[in-house]
Amino acid sequence: MAVRVSFAIENFEEISEWVLLEYRHASRLAGKGRLTICGAPAKLRKIARAERRHSWQMKLPDPILLDPAAPEILEPDDFSDGENFVVIGGICGDWPAKGRTGNLLSSRFPGARLRSLGGLQLSIDSALWTAREIAKGRPLSRIPFVQRAEIPLGDGEIVKLNFGYPLVKGEPLVTPGLANLLSNRKLF
Repeated sequence: MAVRVSFAIENFEEISEWVLLEYRHASRLAGKGRLTICGAPAKLRKIARAERRHSWQMKLPDPILLDPAAPEILEPDDFSDGENFVVIGGICGDWPAKGRTGNLLSSRFPGARLRSLGGLQLSIDSALWTAREIAKGRPLSRIPFVQRAEIPLGDGEIVKLNFGYPLVKGEPLVTPGLANLLSNRKLF
């Protein structure tokens, strides 16, 4: 039997254009039918399964909850043959991090195995990609990251994002469409 992973994103944010971009990308990364967005409005059903209930109310069997403050690193051995569930906090980060995952999610989910993805604060879609890679057998120590990815916006402008991004083929895995959104909206 093979390892299969489904993901749940616990939504704690207003559904902004930035959040929508990350959720769309996370859905593509997770694969068809493998992502549920919890505590979410019905309008997100176009992206993934949208569930009004929260992840801790869904009785997921032996879930893994990603929390940056967790004392244990997520390892390939955390995944077993068959179905596995990984819960990701849908929390847009503060810089510096304020520990909101623990306060908003981990404290409400006593049955979950808490794991971290190292010391970096990751975007929602980057956290999903990283957990997916680890589930495939790649240890976190073998995944390169960049802190403060630089996003070119055009006309010589660059924005630095205060988050960690995994490097895929030498480039940061930045949410598709984010540079365009930042360039057009000037959100910073």
